[in-house]
Amino acid sequence: MDLSEGILSGAPLETGNFDFTLQVEDAEGQRVQKAYFIEVTDPLVLLTAPLINVSQNTELNFLLMSDGGKPPYIYSLISGDLPPGLTLHANGEMNGTCADTGRFQLTIQIEDVNTNVIEADLTMHILDQNAYGTASRSIDTSNCNNTITIQTTFPSDKGGYAIREVLPDGLTALDISHNGMFDPNEHTIIWGAYADKTIRTFSYRVSGVIQEYLLDGQISINGVSQDILGDQTFTVQICPLNLLTIQPKAGQLSLGYFYQLSIQGGLYPYEFSIIQGSLPPGISLDLSEGILSGAPLETGNFDFTLQVEDAEGQRVQKAYFIEVTDPLVLLTAP
Repeated sequence: MDLSEGILSGAPLETGNFDFTLQVEDAEGQRVQKAYFIEVTDPLVLLTAPLINVSQNTELNFLLMSDGGKPPYIYSLISGDLPPGLTLHANGEMNGTCADTGRFQLTIQIEDVNTNVIEADLTMHILDQNAYGTASRSIDTSNCNNTITIQTTFPSDKGGYAIREVLPDGLTALDISHNGMFDPNEHTIIWGAYADKTIRTFSYRVSGVIQEYLLDGQISINGVSQDILGDQTFTVQICPLNLLTIQPKAGQLSLGYFYQLSIQGGLYPYEFSIIQGSLPPGISLDLSEGILSGAPLETGNFDFTLQVEDAEGQRVQKAYFIEVTDPLVLLTAP
């Protein structure tokens, strides 16, 4: 602080609220004091990638994301033109339907509560859906489904494509369709597929604490990635823990066995256990994934009681049996 000019200057080294009382005294000895505080935040930044690829003639519901400063943020277009049919709202939501293909250069201004302002350049590339297809996400949280569905449409002559869905911290992916792989370290689901069908639907369920989440995903074909349109934000619904499996499938002696137990509700991770009875010899239970697998070594009916416990200590038990028979064979002479 400049003690003669009353100028506060420098570069803050820490974030937080810093309280102080300031005194000023004039040449005749008059004094006045006043309490103040200075709030120091992280720098305001735009998190959204500078290139946004979307398909023409599909409904866009896209949310610009920022960090730092002090939210909420106000977004405005200060130069360039949005693609015809799109609207930018003050909360950063872009929605509408783009009928025209092409590249559109934009400069966006972001302002926080403390009137900190930054500008960011964006390029929106509206792609020909006949060449690059479309991808749209829908979210169903009714009845504790917490199911995310991604529907893709692609021209059948384009070969392979890939989908990448990024989950925010705190969400875990379950029941991923089409052999999708979830990387818990990167919080990412990856699907690889062939454009052998015009329409293909991918899905997964999520588990997490009750709060609002934002999903971010892209689909790539011929080296070009475009954002998955449709639903982006949702709040996880948590219902009481429940075992949905009615009865595990039967097995055959010495033949490979695999069965995934199905559960609903509760909070991941889950812990499975056999609390009474026993599985058929040769069959084991994965205690974290709820998978029954192996090759039965004896025939008969094997009764057991299964328990699953979630991260909050909710428990549910259910009685099951697995019937193991001799392998099915044709006795008639060939």
